[in-house]
Amino acid sequence: MKSPADYIQFPKNEKKRTPEGVTLFLDFSTTVLLKAGEIARSYFDAKYTVEVKKDSSFVTQVDKEIDLYIRETIEQRFPDHGIFSEEYSEKSSSSSSYRWILDPIDGTFSFLSGIPFYSILLALEVDDQLVFGAMAFPELHRIYSGGIGCPPECNGKPLLNTRRQSLSSSLILTTDPCSLYSHDQPFTTALFKGCKAMRTWADSYAYAMLLDGKADIALDFGMKLWDCAAIIPILEASQCVYDFRKRTADTYDLISATHDTLLQEVLALR
Repeated sequence: MKSPADYIQFPKNEKKRTPEGVTLFLDFSTTVLLKAGEIARSYFDAKYTVEVKKDSSFVTQVDKEIDLYIRETIEQRFPDHGIFSEEYSEKSSSSSSYRWILDPIDGTFSFLSGIPFYSILLALEVDDQLVFGAMAFPELHRIYSGGIGCPPECNGKPLLNTRRQSLSSSLILTTDPCSLYSHDQPFTTALFKGCKAMRTWADSYAYAMLLDGKADIALDFGMKLWDCAAIIPILEASQCVYDFRKRTADTYDLISATHDTLLQEVLALR
């Protein structure tokens, strides 16, 4: 299976894949996410407006405020870039093959419930391929980033993961086991029966734990693009491996592990 690194090609007349270019996007993303994190923390455990969307998921005024802040900041710095976000209509661009993908609050239910594992996700796509991602966890004061030409790091420090190679000794993290069961009950049953332990309340924090070497497998099914776009480039830049496939026209399944032997053992259960 090809990885994003196998077929990413930067367009002519745009910024090439150079250390300077990577630094530009890394510095920009860090600055944006730090400010967005301040906005999120100012509302955490406070009162704010909550709505229920057509798909029965929650959206708060915090989601909308952060979404607008990031969109406006991108438009000021990169006016010709496209923007795709969870809460507002897509801004397409006919003059650039660059598109930013963002989730203002990944884990809105966690945020509403006072669980500090929510995050703010930002990814950069070039020619329809994900090349850079950043995940900010405001309550934990951590920003994970990585991508093509950009080694994975957390707050500027390199990431090292575990190398467990057996499902029976592995810790699995997922956002909602009920969701996994609803998508694929036989697989989920076999997976949870075969692992050492399974924990939840994860959202994107599951993948941060994987990158930190504190978990061995992280997976979610039925993800939207804004849920996973920032995660994929960081996994790609790390020693982690993953299986990323489309489930429907606009949803995706992501299974990631710290070692290929472990990933293949998991995939054999599907």
